[in-house]
Amino acid sequence: MAGVANEISVFPMHIVRCLSIIASLSDTQTPVATALGFIAHLLIAWNTLDTNTKACVAKHVHGILQLNAMDNIVKWERGNRDIKDFQNDDSKEIYSGMSQNFYLDSSKAYFVTRAVLRAIFPRIAVLALLQILLEVVEHYRAFLFIQLLGHFVMPNDNNSNANNQVFIYKVILWSVLFVCIPTKRYVQNLISLTMDCMKNMLSNKLIELYIEKNCESSCLQAVNHAAITSGVFFYRNSLNQLVQYAIALVSQVFNVYVVVSRVGWLTLIPILFSATLTGASQKIMSQTIAHRRKALARRQPDFTVSITDMIAKMRAIKFHNWERVFEHNKDFETKVNPPFYLQLQDGLFSTLSETSARISVAATLAILVFRGQGISYAELLLITSSMLALVGFTKTIMIIPSEIKNLEDVESAYKRVIDSHKVKYFPRYTHQGLDNDIAVVMDGCKFHWGPDKFSISSITMQIKRGEFITVVGKVGSGKSSLLLAIGGEMPIVSGSGSVHGSIGYVSQKPWIMNATFRENVIFGNEYDEKYYRCVIDACALVDDLAQLPSGDLTEIGHRGINLSGGQNARLALARAIYNRADIYILDDILSAVDAHVERHLIEHVLAGNGILANSTRILVTHAEHVLPLGNKVVTMTQGQAQIKDQKPIDFIKVSNKLSDSVSTENNANTNTQSNAGVFTTSPETEMSQPFSWQILWRFIKLSGYAAVALSVFIEFANTYMLYHMQNLHWNLVLTNSTFMDVDALKTYIVLDITKVVLETAADKSKRWIRMRVWDGGLSAKMQKKLVHHWLYMRLTAFERLSKHTLDSVFFRERSVIAYSVPMILSFKIDTAFKAIAGILGIIQKSATVLAAGLVVVVMLRRYDMRRYAAQEYLTSNTGSIVSRDRSNMAGEVIAGHQIIRMHNKVSVFKKKLTELSIKGSEMHRICMDMVMFRLCIQRITSDLLEAAIILYCKFLQVYFNQPFSPGKVQVIVGLGLYAVNSLNNISIFSQDIMLVLSPLARYFVYSETLEQELQHTIMNSRPPANWPNHGLVEFKNYSMRYRDDLDYVLKDLSFAVRGNEKIGIVGRTGAGKSSLSQALLRIVEPTSGKIVIDGINTATIGLADLRSRISIVPQDPVLFEGTVRENLDPLHEHTDDEIWNAIRKVQIKDIVMQPTDKFNKSDLSMMKNSGPWIAGIGLHKWVENDGVNFSVGQRQLLSLCRALLWHRKILILDEATANIDSKTDQIMQSVIRNEFKDCTVLIIAHRLKTVLDSDRILVMDQGQVAEFDTPSNLLAQGGLFAKLVESMEFNERTI
Repeated sequence: MAGVANEISVFPMHIVRCLSIIASLSDTQTPVATALGFIAHLLIAWNTLDTNTKACVAKHVHGILQLNAMDNIVKWERGNRDIKDFQNDDSKEIYSGMSQNFYLDSSKAYFVTRAVLRAIFPRIAVLALLQILLEVVEHYRAFLFIQLLGHFVMPNDNNSNANNQVFIYKVILWSVLFVCIPTKRYVQNLISLTMDCMKNMLSNKLIELYIEKNCESSCLQAVNHAAITSGVFFYRNSLNQLVQYAIALVSQVFNVYVVVSRVGWLTLIPILFSATLTGASQKIMSQTIAHRRKALARRQPDFTVSITDMIAKMRAIKFHNWERVFEHNKDFETKVNPPFYLQLQDGLFSTLSETSARISVAATLAILVFRGQGISYAELLLITSSMLALVGFTKTIMIIPSEIKNLEDVESAYKRVIDSHKVKYFPRYTHQGLDNDIAVVMDGCKFHWGPDKFSISSITMQIKRGEFITVVGKVGSGKSSLLLAIGGEMPIVSGSGSVHGSIGYVSQKPWIMNATFRENVIFGNEYDEKYYRCVIDACALVDDLAQLPSGDLTEIGHRGINLSGGQNARLALARAIYNRADIYILDDILSAVDAHVERHLIEHVLAGNGILANSTRILVTHAEHVLPLGNKVVTMTQGQAQIKDQKPIDFIKVSNKLSDSVSTENNANTNTQSNAGVFTTSPETEMSQPFSWQILWRFIKLSGYAAVALSVFIEFANTYMLYHMQNLHWNLVLTNSTFMDVDALKTYIVLDITKVVLETAADKSKRWIRMRVWDGGLSAKMQKKLVHHWLYMRLTAFERLSKHTLDSVFFRERSVIAYSVPMILSFKIDTAFKAIAGILGIIQKSATVLAAGLVVVVMLRRYDMRRYAAQEYLTSNTGSIVSRDRSNMAGEVIAGHQIIRMHNKVSVFKKKLTELSIKGSEMHRICMDMVMFRLCIQRITSDLLEAAIILYCKFLQVYFNQPFSPGKVQVIVGLGLYAVNSLNNISIFSQDIMLVLSPLARYFVYSETLEQELQHTIMNSRPPANWPNHGLVEFKNYSMRYRDDLDYVLKDLSFAVRGNEKIGIVGRTGAGKSSLSQALLRIVEPTSGKIVIDGINTATIGLADLRSRISIVPQDPVLFEGTVRENLDPLHEHTDDEIWNAIRKVQIKDIVMQPTDKFNKSDLSMMKNSGPWIAGIGLHKWVENDGVNFSVGQRQLLSLCRALLWHRKILILDEATANIDSKTDQIMQSVIRNEFKDCTVLIIAHRLKTVLDSDRILVMDQGQVAEFDTPSNLLAQGGLFAKLVESMEFNERTI
């Protein structure tokens, strides 16, 4: 099928051809014969078209006649609910056509806009020409209506019949030309659909540019999903507005002609006046914006965390009892109110700007009064309407600079990403040189993260294909940076070299998609069941899959939240292996697993006959016993690499005695399908959809009765004033309905200016009061309520919620509710008052019009109910799902860009984004069809009412000699339309409210109904201030599970820990070790049994009292954006000296004394201006978000420093030293022994050496206590712990 642009161009061409045939063949003179000739020749022209063109014309006629919307309504009524039932290929064709023509040349100014125009110009040009033609026809139709009013001057008997015949012809022509209105809306919808496809393409292209090639870290602030969505949305709107301005510029020729022909040079008055006021208003607005930006540019940043950051790090907040820190965080939505004088100036000039059209028209009419000229009422209407349109266009022209500014913001984001591509990276040749024996070659290569940032000194190294390279070094020495440099992720400064072959990469902190287990492993590759099972077995995931509710079809939560650290690491390893790469870059994959699994991974993956034994492997490790297996050992020291070649020892296969702990049977549950495998939940799916007064009443209660009552009173007073002003206007028109003399014109001018100024000022005042009294307070209440509700949720329930949905509720839904709902309610209240006032006025003037209006409203209501039900479902359900899926995918792609790029899966995720974007554009088209359907039905009924009133009045004038004048007819028509609009607005009150009731219901679901934790403080059951003073911990028949539909993770535990004991907790992956820490902190409540600490049952006290008395260093160290001091002591409970003392004991003084580089956030309108900042050193050293300017090991040391600073009686170390080297581990164990000797310490570890000097060892197995005794006794017993130690020693001895 031909492209859509070609189809649209073919249609008018054949219509012109048809009209030319009619003009050449028609010789009839009577209207009936002419009409028949037109139809006949139209049929002839239709038959001359080819099949494709006929299909194209039929499709567009189908759209113009609103049959698309009718089809969708019928489909919905028949029970079709899938988006596929409503889709067509329009969006796909448009998107594909634009993508093919979209290419960037960053050397030119406005290169993005150039590329966009190049992609959309053929289609937009045709549509714009059509819209210009339709705009002119619409202007002519309005002019024709005024001529119809002119026919109501009392006719002369000599030519009354001729005038009446002309009148009838004009009515028919005016009615026929109505087709231009739905056609124009259809064309506008096509333009809007094109712009929406362009918006999605632009957003996807920016993401693609980001993930295709490496970008500097400075681009991270420009490329995040929220910034992209916001920036491209404004770009789309601005470009659409510029296109509409260009169309209006041409179509305004008609109005210019009308005004100039009537008033001559006076046409310049409204143009110059409105341009001056609009310019002044924009100047004041720019001053206000500049003040806000200046206030937001803080030189000394505070510890303020975004809501997105809070959501992502909720686990750490719970562990550290930091809810009250974030509950009062005011940076979730920073607002700066300008000074009152700026607000007053802004209000005054914006009022004058909005009324400038009427004032300038009044000024022009005043000159006519000064000349002593009268004017007919019809002429007055013509001049007024033409001038208002011309002035409106002038005002829009003045806004063009701000629209261009929105274009520049996206241009800037693209420019930054493309410029970052100019940075040189380590090259990789995926398909070249594979026959060569060389996998990696580096010759004097020096890498750095940027000027004055961490760098890797000149390194020369050659890695042959199939070699095993091990990388070791202290914390922060540059091990991970070296791997990223080889993978092409760290900029190269000098030297040469390359990588030959594809890469499989496992990061130190694994990135896991929110998808099923299987989707995470195959990662866009074809599913090969045999190889898949082999990979699962090699990565020791067989038993783990058997424990998952739906096997490998189980959904894995955001960042692998429902898996253990070891499971996440092995899942990421399986993904890299399944990619069938040539070179594997593995960053510390052994630190998160126990000795048995470590041996399994070495035997089945890395060495011996492992699945990667013949591939090139580069492994960062702290396990020194693995080093002899390597061909080279690279030792990193502060960015300098020392390379030692060696002959690898032969790997000794582990004995069966030790291997029985890791199952090798392929009994993975890979085909189970069950809802139990769904991790992410959507609480809003169970909320009621129909209109509910209860929800609306809850909203009013939330808003505050006083604020709502004040708004109602203001609306009533405003309506009362405007009603009297409108009555005066009507009476003046009725009194001078044929000709306005000078005195009447003076009164008309004064009354018109007064009415417009008062109406605008009242509207401004209403809006200002509503923003101050209702909207602003409501937004703050909603924010506080949401944050409080989320902070005190059960962590297990919170982590199952979609993070993108929570973001949407906090930002989009809250914004809609806080600002749109009060506005809509105020509008509806205003409409109700005006409708009552209008009905009273209509009854006084013409009761017949009211009856006709009621008939029209009944017709509209019938169609509206059908349309609304379908539209509400499609937008609130299907549309929100499509939007959520695309948002989730975009967020995942941005977060995992390194993995996607290094695994060469950019094209896979580009395809997924494209498919979701096309679905989103289809939903946009469907919604626009529905909206256009309603507007067209309203316009049809309104025009029918106008025609009926005009014909009825003419009938009374001709046959009953009743006096009618242009003014009187215009007033009656106006009253009729006013009645229809008012009654219709009242009748669809529930429908319009329902459009915002859906987000309102979602808000109440997410702010009131989510599962909450138990009380944080129980006033009548608070522990003593010095509790716990002994540190005695007792588990008594304790059982726990994370959800009711899951198995127990802790089963009938009973053991006691004496005060000041050092307890090592060991066990295989999934044995329940980390669950013990969650049980102690009551992250999960017990199903039976209890935990007693120093004689107090922890279930009887508040959660805050419990968690504030226990320190924990979690497995995943978390740092927030802020200074080192604020990260260590956000509650400001300690002095600087105490903090420095803790830093020195943990031996990280040299780390915090290294200054953070200049941290500059550019002033893009996509983002809040937040800089530049120059961070200091020591306690004022700036910690970037997620602590990215620290290594993972350094983040763990900072977490340990927190525990040392707090020095609570009970300390939990959950794999706290997993990511640090053995020497640093020894130092940390010494710190723990010396500084926490008077504390009870529970040490969860995979490294058995870490716990061998503990007082006792607790061995966990399948959620139960397998062994609990001193290390020496356990070794003597020869039980499970002895096997673990034997396995560790065997690994060290035999490798």
